[in-house]
Amino acid sequence: MSNETSTQDKDAPKPFGTFLLQHAKGRTHDELSQALQDVVLACRETGKAGSITLKLTVKALDDQAFEVVDAISIKAPQGARPKSIWFATDDGELTRDNPHQLALMQTEENAR
Repeated sequence: MSNETSTQDKDAPKPFGTFLLQHAKGRTHDELSQALQDVVLACRETGKAGSITLKLTVKALDDQAFEVVDAISIKAPQGARPKSIWFATDDGELTRDNPHQLALMQTEENAR
């Protein structure tokens, strides 16, 4: 093995996954793992795309210490909401029955 290879290994950044497992005592990693599963299941169910975004804000407290704050946003696709048909009365109220159509089973009371 040459010195050049060992220098590259020494200068290589720490794996991001290692940081993610340690940040916030592993909570961020756990939240992202759950989010990925949730988005995959929602994508399968709806056939639509979803996304997960991890934002890290890094602030230098001095030349040795840094504050790292994470924010996770999840966009899981939503399925279509059920629809229903309503009819408007002359005064603008909504009703399930068409007010302009006679009832099929009309009784004497309905006819008046």
